Amino acid sequence: MAIEDDFNLYKLIIKSVEIQISENDPPATKKTFDRLVANGHDEATAKEMIASVIAEEIYLMLKDNRKINEEIFAGRLAELQ
Repeated sequence: MAIEDDFNLYKLIIKSVEIQISENDPPATKKTFDRLVANGHDEATAKEMIASVIAEEIYLMLKDNRKINEEIFAGRLAELQ
C-alpha cells in the first residue's frame, strides 16, 4: 500500500467520524467527541482518537469476519481519555 493510499484511508475514516458526529449516529461517537473536546483536546485530535477506534474495529471486523458490535464500540470510545 502506497503512502497516498494510507492518506486516502485516513481521510475516509476521519470523514466517517465527522458524519457520525453530525448525524449523532451512533450517539456514542458524538458523546465521546464532546467529552474529549471538553477535556481539553482540540477537535482534530479528538477526531483522530475516535478514528483510531474505528480503524481498529474495521480491522477486527475483517479479521474475525464479524459485524461491528455497537456496544463494544461504545465501550472502547468511553475508554478514550
